[in-house]
Amino acid sequence: MKILSYFDKWIKVYDYLALKKSDKVITFYSEGKNYWPYLKGILENILKEFDTSIYYVTSDADDPGLCKDNKNYNTLLIDEGFMRDWFFKKLNTHILITTMPDIDNFQIKKSINTDYYVYTQHSMMSPNCSYRKGSFDNYDIIFCCGQYMIDEIRKAEEFYNLPKKELVKHGYTRLDTLIDEYKVFQKSKLNNTGEQRILLAPSWNEGGIIESELTDKIIQSSINEGFQITLRPHPESLKKSPQKIKKILDKFSNNNFFRYEDNIVTNDNLYNSDLLITDWSGIALEYAFALNKPILFVNTPQKILNDDYHVLGARAFEDMIRDKIGIIWNGKETITDVIKKFKNINYESANYIFNIGKSNEVAALYIKDLVKKIIS
Repeated sequence: MKILSYFDKWIKVYDYLALKKSDKVITFYSEGKNYWPYLKGILENILKEFDTSIYYVTSDADDPGLCKDNKNYNTLLIDEGFMRDWFFKKLNTHILITTMPDIDNFQIKKSINTDYYVYTQHSMMSPNCSYRKGSFDNYDIIFCCGQYMIDEIRKAEEFYNLPKKELVKHGYTRLDTLIDEYKVFQKSKLNNTGEQRILLAPSWNEGGIIESELTDKIIQSSINEGFQITLRPHPESLKKSPQKIKKILDKFSNNNFFRYEDNIVTNDNLYNSDLLITDWSGIALEYAFALNKPILFVNTPQKILNDDYHVLGARAFEDMIRDKIGIIWNGKETITDVIKKFKNINYESANYIFNIGKSNEVAALYIKDLVKKIIS
């Protein structure tokens, strides 16, 4: 059965490639179910805004994007290995929209038969610090969360003498979703549990909470102080540190004060929590701007994936705003004592992020104009 399923995937790949570009004007690519929330709003607004053909391609059989129904909407499931590499080399669509960085830098190459490569963000983090050098160099168009992102990308273009890309004042689609969903959640009975809940959601870098094995101490301290705590690893930690996560689950899975969540498609634990503990994860920015709740930052080394970050001369957004949205925790004080230090959280997210509440409409209108330009 597996062999037949594999051949069936190849047949569908060939069928896609055989279509005229006019039958697949826009193609979305998702690495998996955890990236659907960053594409869903844009995709649905494009379908609503104008009449054009869309393909949604994913490497995950559990991706919710495979289940959507619309007369202009088609789906394709491909593997993550050779099939995906070959597919991208042959890709023939007018517009590819993805949230996968590093196109054309490693095994996944650009195709001469695709007109525009569009990158949309899956994080509000610094493009020059929290991503590898050159992660965005090979895109034609980048949807940007805020002015800080435009400034950083322009600095990199100037420093490396790169061609200027089209930088769109977009916003952040997941932020808009979280804000809307949280308003509904606050009115529901689910919001009235009476328990104090912590969400532990670390990043995935080498010096992060999971990778440096600080997780056990944080979970145990939370439980000892009477908190319910949910561990929500970054999708990359699930890939890169599965044995460390298994050890954590082996130790705490039978404790009634501990919960575990391995995907970010659902957000109930996010909304239900009273406090976020993280290190340098982009979830802190989402938590702050969407929920306006307290954040404890574990004082781990900054997540810097670009070796040239310091010479590019722009301070990372997540570093600049860190002490405005939370408290740096040394791990010595009790969580209860640190929480007492929080005062009213008051900052204007619109000062930092474009088009809050309407980013999906902005993206759809931009793509609509781009399609008109292509087919005119």
